[in-house]
Amino acid sequence: LSSIHNFHNLTELSIQTLEETEEAVSMINTMTSTVLISFLACLILVNVEGQVGHSKARCLCLNGMVNRVKPLLIEKLEVYASSHSCQHMEIIVTLKNGKGKKCLNPEAPIVKKIIEKWMKNQRSVQ
Repeated sequence: LSSIHNFHNLTELSIQTLEETEEAVSMINTMTSTVLISFLACLILVNVEGQVGHSKARCLCLNGMVNRVKPLLIEKLEVYASSHSCQHMEIIVTLKNGKGKKCLNPEAPIVKKIIEKWMKNQRSVQ
């Protein structure tokens, strides 16, 4: 009888150990899945961030820039600072008489003078 009782206790202990082992394995699988999903999400975010940061498609001046334009022909001047979507400053002028728009080279000395004059005129108008 004692042997049967010991066997019964041993069987219960084995079943309990087996259940605890299965629970531990399940927890490990869940943790592994969570880590894997987090890692993949990070990879996707890094990839998207890299694409946006280096994308030239969001820049407005895709067809080159000019170094000069006659100030009297300028109807409107727009300055766009560099950003995550376009890594350089863009200066776009709308020309009078429907002659279109031009992108100006922000590094050109004459363009810097045009911007200074334009800003000065805008301040005096306001």
